Amino acid sequence: MFLVFCYFKCYFIVAAAFIVQMSRFPHLRDETERIVNTRVREDEQKTKEQLLLMIDIQLAYMNTNHEDFIGFAEYALYTIHYVIL
Repeated sequence: MFLVFCYFKCYFIVAAAFIVQMSRFPHLRDETERIVNTRVREDEQKTKEQLLLMIDIQLAYMNTNHEDFIGFAEYALYTIHYVIL
């Protein structure tokens, strides 16, 4: 969810700049917007992959058998599948 929020926030910032600054050049605006959106989408996917890798690395070093982590495995799976993605 957070990554989706960041994507839309970046999109609206770029869109607002295009409306004001590039209104006289519609073809340039459209092509620039397409390139920027493509790049942001690619980076969004890379970011998701890196976050999942980071979570996996952190989980590998945690002692999940410790009493403070009882039930942590189920919560971690929930977090990975529903909150991050």
